Amino acid sequence: MLKSACLLLIDTKVINDKQWFLVLEKEIYMAANLSLAVISSRREVRREIRDIVVSIGSKCGFNLFFILNYADAADILNFEIPELIIADFADPVLSPEKLLEDLKGEPWLQTAGIIGIVEDIQSAQLPSKIPQANVINVIDRRFLSISLPRILKILQSNRQILAQKGIVSSLTSQHSGSFTIDVNNEDFEGYINLLTNYLYQQGIVSLNKSQGLALALYELIMNAIEHGNCRITQQEKSSYLKNNWDAYGLIKEKLQNTEIASKKVHLEYAFYNDRCEFTITDEGEGFDHKTVLENIKEGKIFDKQGRGIYLAKQMVDEIRYSETGNQVTISIKNQSLQEPNSLPEGFINAEVVNYEEGDKVFSYGERGLHLFYIINGSFEVIVKEKVISILTKDDLFFGEMSFLLNYPRTATIKAKTASKVLKIDRQQFFQTLKHYPNYGLFLARMLAKRLAITTKKLSGLADSGELST
Repeated sequence: MLKSACLLLIDTKVINDKQWFLVLEKEIYMAANLSLAVISSRREVRREIRDIVVSIGSKCGFNLFFILNYADAADILNFEIPELIIADFADPVLSPEKLLEDLKGEPWLQTAGIIGIVEDIQSAQLPSKIPQANVINVIDRRFLSISLPRILKILQSNRQILAQKGIVSSLTSQHSGSFTIDVNNEDFEGYINLLTNYLYQQGIVSLNKSQGLALALYELIMNAIEHGNCRITQQEKSSYLKNNWDAYGLIKEKLQNTEIASKKVHLEYAFYNDRCEFTITDEGEGFDHKTVLENIKEGKIFDKQGRGIYLAKQMVDEIRYSETGNQVTISIKNQSLQEPNSLPEGFINAEVVNYEEGDKVFSYGERGLHLFYIINGSFEVIVKEKVISILTKDDLFFGEMSFLLNYPRTATIKAKTASKVLKIDRQQFFQTLKHYPNYGLFLARMLAKRLAITTKKLSGLADSGELST
């Protein structure tokens, strides 16, 4: 029976003054696994993360591997292309921020989600060089065994909104899903970061807009927990905050009531072509939202309850409540920024080619003399006059199959929008491989994935009769 957890535990030992990677354990894993890299030289941290992954392995699939030092780290990361990185920022020996900084020249490694481990979350600050848009959550080392399982489960069940998407984009124009948040779950900020990071990484909103959305979601979820499920009144909260930094202690007091402790907050999301919507529902009795919104409109907010709603309202394009007030929906308009991909260091001198909408890049049956790297824009993959998929900058390359295998082109590629690519010929490619051998590993891996996806798509079209001649 296939196991859904794969452990590739890597340690080092010195043999003849050389460092070799020793594979300690490897288990069969399902193809749907998330690739998870752990950067830490601390054995006790690695063991705890390994035990956590094994404990949830029957429900969540992860291809887990560890980076213990700088030796060959770039090659390993380029081959595995992790969708998720757990970085031990409290590691006294191995510096994750230095490793991540050194890998900035590899575009395919820049969208992985980051979970940071710190010794004391109250005083910790992530290094300034770490892209904040990639950070999903920061975990206090003392609570790793509690927080990490929850985060990994939610990531696995919502893997489609990790920044590193699948190899080929789908043709659907809507993505939706939901989270269920326990009243005592202090990790919900990770869920918020997962959603807002995705929107930023996909060029749907700017960094400022994503950060504003994160603040709005935080305030409204806290309202749902505090005032909705825990039934904390504004007067009760104000009195408690006179002697305390935040309301978490008051929430914990309320959780002594088993009825309150069993309540949930439900966060639903839907991403459309023109907007993104988020709906937060608590299991409380609701409140007089009309009066609060009227106070905000009249500028009375600092004298009455509703400061969280006021902040949220400034950050989104629309906010609306259900009649009872225990459900709120916020909406933001898509900005469609689509920031271009950075250029891979190995192909920095390749020819830059611009395409207008409708331009043909190459046709079915042509020789594959060039490999293409997408800087920006989108392209249609056409087989027998049927568009079977859309390629975007998140797919990075196209044309690699016939280029690497010396086969005729298996599809026609047309620009769906105004686009820009690097056009790489064989001589450039092989010269680059001499200095960047990991590029070959990456393309081979990507080719294998694309072959599997394309075969599945074509099989479906054939079964439906859409590809019959």
